[in-house]
Amino acid sequence: MSPLIPTRTQWKRWSLPSKATYIGVWLCSLTIMLAVVFYLWPLSPGWSQPTNAPFQGKDFRLRFAVAGHSIIEQDLQDAPRAISCRGTIGVADVKFDLRIIPTITHGYSRSTPMPQIWYEAEHFDIPNPDLLNRQGVVGQRLRFMLPTELRNFGGPSTKFLAELFVRDIWCPTGYDSFENGTVEIEIRPPASAALGPRVFAG
Repeated sequence: MSPLIPTRTQWKRWSLPSKATYIGVWLCSLTIMLAVVFYLWPLSPGWSQPTNAPFQGKDFRLRFAVAGHSIIEQDLQDAPRAISCRGTIGVADVKFDLRIIPTITHGYSRSTPMPQIWYEAEHFDIPNPDLLNRQGVVGQRLRFMLPTELRNFGGPSTKFLAELFVRDIWCPTGYDSFENGTVEIEIRPPASAALGPRVFAG
């Protein structure tokens, strides 16, 4: 019999605290072994993905809202279902399709309720991903033209809200009229980026 495993006779002679200690040692050892195994061979490939892995189109998601005090249910019916957009991240070209989320939500701008219609782009089309990765993503800006279909959509008070998600980084703009016709979203380092969505008043 192995010296690490007591015989039946030895087990019967042990006191209850001794038995509990013996079992605890084995459980602790098993926990350590499992921790080492899962560290070396994680169940999910994503766990071992290096943070400097090349960026792909699936790493980007954009939410874009048009807001205005005069937006009503009929505006939701009249709003375009999808909008094709072209833009840049730094010097790299990107393309994406904003698709409507068919419901009206309410945010707040300067403590005033603001009806809004959201659009979402699930991933980006990046014609030259090598260029994007050579220049880097963090510290760059996503720039694209404000969709013509949505300008003044909510009347004189029309504003827009953009939220760009780059992997686990959340980059919001806050409510903005984007009067120059260009939407700009800075991709900030994770330490300075927000940790999750929230209502953003501008």
